[in-house]
Amino acid sequence: MKYYLMIICCWLMLTKSQAQNFAPIGAKWHYSIGNIDFNGVKCAVLTVQGDTLIYDITASVIEVKLVDNPGVDKIVSYEYLTKQNDSLMYYNPYDKKFHLLYNFSAKAGDTIHVHKNLSRVTPGFLVPKLANDSITFSYRILSTDSVMINGNWKKRQTISDVMDSYYSMETYKTDSFRVIIDGLYSFTYLFGRAALITMETTECMLRCYNDSTYNFKYAKWDKPCDYANSYTGLSEKNIYNQIAVYPNPIQKGKTVTLSNNKHKNISCQIISNMGETINFFEIKDNKFKIENVPSGIYYLVFYSNNTIIEKTKLLIYE
Repeated sequence: MKYYLMIICCWLMLTKSQAQNFAPIGAKWHYSIGNIDFNGVKCAVLTVQGDTLIYDITASVIEVKLVDNPGVDKIVSYEYLTKQNDSLMYYNPYDKKFHLLYNFSAKAGDTIHVHKNLSRVTPGFLVPKLANDSITFSYRILSTDSVMINGNWKKRQTISDVMDSYYSMETYKTDSFRVIIDGLYSFTYLFGRAALITMETTECMLRCYNDSTYNFKYAKWDKPCDYANSYTGLSEKNIYNQIAVYPNPIQKGKTVTLSNNKHKNISCQIISNMGETINFFEIKDNKFKIENVPSGIYYLVFYSNNTIIEKTKLLIYE
């Protein structure tokens, strides 16, 4: 009897410590990264290094590396992911908890809250500097189905942004980048992207994925997976004046400050997510106050002498 009890206890301890493989050791994702705060960085490479234990939970160790120029790269962080059934979670050392990134059991209409409240996240999220590493992160499931990949059926979800969320799994309004697939995950970036950043000029995000049994390459990507000078479109920072707004996100009633503004006469148009103009006003001393504007994500369009000089987004919260 004692022998069988010992076997059962050992089995329970083993099942507690072991999670399903998130991905094989050596698996790699290559993503195009637009010009946000990265000073010319063009490619993010995520590689599964091995496994480790965190609070008796087996987690995959993910190296996050940014490639700047050919042969020039830097390791940003090591992230820790664990997969349990249809859920993929990441470990946040700041609150010492695992947080849900993906749930492939979710149904159409469900909302996935990675961080419902403003939270500090790890460097692997590549959060724009103005956010000070603190974000809200939610997305909504629009539909679910399955797709055949490498001879196996994989769950697929079509997703959309959530109005008040700074981060999302989607930054594009085309079908290719509104899809997440079990095993490949987001076609935007594994850890999501800032919904406030417009990167329409970037050709694609997920360039390649490969492991010991499967290789994926985005059909429109015709260069090596780790190509470092891939940003062929004109970025908004090249077109416009590179005006930055901070803080962003901002609390209602607080004052927004502009930086890098080289124009004396400047006005601002605030546009809702539905395309409605909420306010239009002149800016003095590179500052304006957020008043009488509901919480949400808004487009800011800046003008000088009736000419658009900058476009950006702003998250307003209570």
